[in-house]
Amino acid sequence: MQMKNTLRLALEQLKANKLRTFLTLIGIIIGVGSVVAILLIGESGRKDIIGEFEKDANKLFYLHLDTSDQSKTNQASLGWRDIDLLRDQYQRQAQIAASYLDQKEAVFEQDTEQVDITAVTDNYSQVSNMINIAYGSFWNEGTNQNVVLINEALAEKHYGTASQAIGHSIMIDRVPFTIQAVYTTNDFVQNGSQANLYVPLQSWYKIHYLTDRPVHSVEVLVLSENSFDQLRTEMVRTLAESKGVAETSFRTQAVDDQLDMVNNILRIFTAIISSVAGISLLVGGIGVMNIMLVSVMERTREIGIRKAIGAKPRHILQQFLIETLVLTTLGGFIGCLFGLGMALLVTQLAEMSFVFYWPVFLISFGITTIIGILSGFYPARKAARLDPIVSLRYE
Repeated sequence: MQMKNTLRLALEQLKANKLRTFLTLIGIIIGVGSVVAILLIGESGRKDIIGEFEKDANKLFYLHLDTSDQSKTNQASLGWRDIDLLRDQYQRQAQIAASYLDQKEAVFEQDTEQVDITAVTDNYSQVSNMINIAYGSFWNEGTNQNVVLINEALAEKHYGTASQAIGHSIMIDRVPFTIQAVYTTNDFVQNGSQANLYVPLQSWYKIHYLTDRPVHSVEVLVLSENSFDQLRTEMVRTLAESKGVAETSFRTQAVDDQLDMVNNILRIFTAIISSVAGISLLVGGIGVMNIMLVSVMERTREIGIRKAIGAKPRHILQQFLIETLVLTTLGGFIGCLFGLGMALLVTQLAEMSFVFYWPVFLISFGITTIIGILSGFYPARKAARLDPIVSLRYE
């Protein structure tokens, strides 16, 4: 019964000072809402990014020279003969693509720009899962025409819209290339370069007289996940034996190798941003403490009367703590709903999948409760320690 009366008195007190209660709630709502929204958006973004990695988990790996040791790089090389060797030996177990990297100067209409060139085999888009054609089409198998794929950022920068770029000509290293398609790509999974162009590998060999037909990277899509690790080892062994070099001359890199690292980075980033947002929650807690101190001062005479008729210090302490907890709990609840709404809006606008991560609400609500207790304890203790005689004289 005592607790019920205390709760009723707390609600009446908050209703009696509606403007003060509203302004205090705003600070708590903004603080809690910011933390909830950032955590939910961060978790949703993390799930999307990890989902992109997991699509290729235990399926895709890259094979290239180990450039960490220059002596190994000088002894070994990768070329078209190696691609033929791997395709012949593992055609039933994997799809194999290849790429060659270069940097050239490209002329778009009147604008000149330094670009990254990725010369790739015809099956590169199916194997690597990095290119999503937005407009146009990927080149046909066996083509040696001078065609090029550009990304949406470049297309919009130089031609206004992505669709209008199709059919235009680009001069790359003073050789004309026709834009055949505009693509979108997962910048987090790839290198994130906005000036990245894709051209047919055989065309690039022919234009630049690369008679040794070098390759920088071999992309391998394993058809059976059960043979993934075995195939990584066997392909390296096959290349090393064919060239008479050590297996350590080559290195493989799989999506799984990066998954844990990326996951940890994303979690740390979200935690840092949430900590910054949490400062507003701390400020809201300080605001609650200030309001409760003002309330104690205004109700000094009331406290004196209650003590004079038998109220004990613990009753006064309990009264002010309950008021603080009601205020912060209400603000925390509304803040959680506000943060949820903001997260839903942002993920929808960003075309992200929304993840309802319930621990976010438990953590935010728990922190709000702790802040409520801490911010209310000092004013409550101050009220409980007031001398009833002095309090009755207070005007």
